[in-house]
Amino acid sequence: PVRQRLLYNLMDMSININTSNSNLIDYLVEDVDLTKKILQKSKISSISQNRISITNLKQSIIRLGYENVHNEIQNHLASCFAKNYFSSDNEHTKTLIKRSVRLAFLGRELNSLLGLNMENLVFFAGLNFHIGEIALSMHDPRSMNEIFSMTQRGVDPKTAEIAVLGFDLAELSGKIVSKWHLPDSVIDLVKNSADLTLVHPSNYRSALLMRFVLYLTTAFSFKNLSPRAIWEKAYEYMGKLDVLHINSEIWIEQIKFLYIRLLETEHIIFQR
Repeated sequence: PVRQRLLYNLMDMSININTSNSNLIDYLVEDVDLTKKILQKSKISSISQNRISITNLKQSIIRLGYENVHNEIQNHLASCFAKNYFSSDNEHTKTLIKRSVRLAFLGRELNSLLGLNMENLVFFAGLNFHIGEIALSMHDPRSMNEIFSMTQRGVDPKTAEIAVLGFDLAELSGKIVSKWHLPDSVIDLVKNSADLTLVHPSNYRSALLMRFVLYLTTAFSFKNLSPRAIWEKAYEYMGKLDVLHINSEIWIEQIKFLYIRLLETEHIIFQR
């Protein structure tokens, strides 16, 4: 379908930081909704009678800068992803979709905070990290319930998944994103971040960051947990990533700000 093709193109463009402005415009003009967002963000009036002014679009990209346009593309993809949230009446599916969007945005923000260069990789790995479980929850809730029932009885989740499906959910997620032709590095993180011994050596630091993001996402779910309380574990991850230039006081202030931005982003994406 056209919409799916556009999403693949946008995903490819957003992963490739070296996309030229001409290619950027070629992609954007095919998606009126996304173009409107970018033009509105740049405060340049643009679309009249459903016609897009290429000149105005070029000016918008220059005014915003590629990084901001790039972020708008990612936000748009997350919003498209989140549309399944509103079409589902399964609470588990809805929870997984919200968590996936949270992983993506925390990955992006944490990458920036630590001064790393893995934004695209962790964003798309985060967005698709639970895609196998989401697919199973939506299309085979009986198997999902069986797995949940086994874990409630104390069975290890991976063991339960293999017993019910013949493979675990991480492998299912990897198979899905592989069919979507995402880069091998993203597939590797989606499939193997839970076990660092399985990650390709070239993706090891990215997988460490992904684990850090997973930890922070879980920590943020405990609303009474203070930034200071998660500092020790955060410092451990920063040591492994060799980014110890942030002290505890800066961390506490930045993580408060990050959490507020996250809530604002979620409000925008999940509002009807």
